[in-house]
Amino acid sequence: ECILGGDDKVAVAAIIEVLNVIKERNIPTGDIYIIFTISEEIGILGAKCINLDLIRAKYGFAFDSDGDIGTIVNRAPYQNSIYAHFKGKAAHAGIEPEKGINSIKAASIAISNMKIGRIDKESTCNVGKIEGGIARNIVAENTKLEMEARSLKLSGLDKITGEMINALKKGAKMTGAVLNYEIIREYDGFEVTEDAIPVQIAKKAIRKLKLRPKIISSGGGSDVNIFNSKGKIAVNLSAGMENVHTNKEFVKVEQLEKLSGLVLEICKFVIK
Repeated sequence: ECILGGDDKVAVAAIIEVLNVIKERNIPTGDIYIIFTISEEIGILGAKCINLDLIRAKYGFAFDSDGDIGTIVNRAPYQNSIYAHFKGKAAHAGIEPEKGINSIKAASIAISNMKIGRIDKESTCNVGKIEGGIARNIVAENTKLEMEARSLKLSGLDKITGEMINALKKGAKMTGAVLNYEIIREYDGFEVTEDAIPVQIAKKAIRKLKLRPKIISSGGGSDVNIFNSKGKIAVNLSAGMENVHTNKEFVKVEQLEKLSGLVLEICKFVIK
């Protein structure tokens, strides 16, 4: 079994289909830039490397959100990745454990002092990976953690990140382990007002399909975070896929057809 790859090949398919339709039917549009980015899932790396100074467009649309066609994501979070390394001291676990410093214990204390999961309606925190020790009979010398914090507000992100660092320091202090950590800002959050041009165009295009626009915030990041941080006002629109990142991922043919219609209507609205 494998995933469908609908995230985000459904959007690629719809865009290519619309370009063919525009050419075949000679449909008039304004200047349109089509951007296909790479490595979005592992850090939005493609969008980060694009020189948007070469793109004259002042606003844009991504089709990279799940759910039914008609959803407009106009707000998404800031995200920090936190990498921590606890260095303890190895010792024989049965003969002289007193001489060791258990780095797994230090990490456990740290994690137990963190608020993990949904912090509030705008913020989340996660410990996603832990790696430590080399054998059951050795006091673990090294343990590494990979974590993240997200919030729709920068102040919220700073608060959660600070609390996580304090928890890491507590784990080190209580065990005598040495702590090293790194905080990486993966991307900035964004909020596009409802009166902004891309939101207005998206709403008109959705209504043209006899659908009802739905404006929401999201807990996930996308290329749109990068575009907005670089001065290109953009929103993320639903592409119709469901159960993304699982082998139960699917998209209904009806949703794919609506997505193609939405892309086409947006292209037509550009010159109006």
